[in-house]
Amino acid sequence: MFNKNIAVSASLVVALSFQAYMPTLALAEPTTQEQALNKLQSLGAELDSIQSELDTKTAQMEDTQVEIDKTQAQIGETTQKLDVAKQTLAKLTRSNYKTGSGSVLDVILESSSFEDLANRMYYMNKASKENVDAIAAVQQLSSDLATQNQSLEARKQSLEASITSTQAKLADYQQKVDEAQAYFNSLDEQTQQQVESKAQAADEAASSSSGQASSSTQNSSVSTVVHAIKNNTSSSSSSSSSNSSSTSSSTSSQSSTTKSTSTNSSSTQNNSSKTTTQSKPKETYNSYSGAGIESARSLIGVMYKWGGSDPNRDGGVDCSGLVVYSYGTRRGRTTYEMISSLKASGDWKTSISELNPGDLIFTSSGHVGIYLGNNRMIHAPAEGRRVTETTVWAFYGGGSY
Repeated sequence: MFNKNIAVSASLVVALSFQAYMPTLALAEPTTQEQALNKLQSLGAELDSIQSELDTKTAQMEDTQVEIDKTQAQIGETTQKLDVAKQTLAKLTRSNYKTGSGSVLDVILESSSFEDLANRMYYMNKASKENVDAIAAVQQLSSDLATQNQSLEARKQSLEASITSTQAKLADYQQKVDEAQAYFNSLDEQTQQQVESKAQAADEAASSSSGQASSSTQNSSVSTVVHAIKNNTSSSSSSSSSNSSSTSSSTSSQSSTTKSTSTNSSSTQNNSSKTTTQSKPKETYNSYSGAGIESARSLIGVMYKWGGSDPNRDGGVDCSGLVVYSYGTRRGRTTYEMISSLKASGDWKTSISELNPGDLIFTSSGHVGIYLGNNRMIHAPAEGRRVTETTVWAFYGGGSY
């Protein structure tokens, strides 16, 4: 009996041990991959939500800045009018002092005739009315100027509050990106590849002619988080690459002599290749837009700077400043001027499928980027972030520059 129990126990131990190993090995990886997708999908959804809020706040900041610009222009006009009114009042005062306005009694006593009296009374009343009108004009313009200055101060405070709020929301965004990157880096290579495949599938679905990217909400959110991770990595590595640029430049100067020798020996090949290059279309879009894309791409990694349109001069660019740097100011400086210009010229498009690479794309009335095609764009996101390439998350309109 004792030996039989030992045998049964031994059999159970072996069976349980075998059962413990086999199913775990067979099911562990698929479960991990599914969990990874769910986790990244959740983080991507949060990033989408925060990005939408940042977009709204950026639009509000743009609105406020436009109102500030208008108010400052009004203040300038009112100040000029007030200066003119003050000069007019000063001239009237000097004129009255020289000629002497006198009292009514003086006018009567000094009049030589009834006709003279009537003329004196007429000019006296006219001068008095001019004085009253001039004083009233100065008072009204002074009041208008004070009101406009108060409005300007209130809008500036509103802008500062918006910037503070945006920076706080940006910190939330960066925290989520860092969390997503840490989680993604902890995954094994196979799982990372699967995640990237899901992101690529979402991009392809979004850029399809049907535009039905909603076929997989999970894939769309995963795409968001994968692109955010890549942008975060490229931004952090940009500083280290700039530090190494001086070393690479010295290396390139040393190799320039060798390059010149090889260039002379291959001149015939270069000439034939130039002919081929010239006959080949550069891009599917026009050269103007193509140049814009190249200029915009050259600013990837540059910091967002409110009101900036030249990174060398301003230390960064804002969303419309990126367009100005890439194309100029033919369509205006602000997003509102650009939208008005596109509508006035008949170039405004209300469907993303109508856009070509290099066109302007607006995610709202207050935020613009440069469309790359395939549901991708380059834009300057918000305070504290860098110019980046990203998936289009919202569409307000767009058109060719």
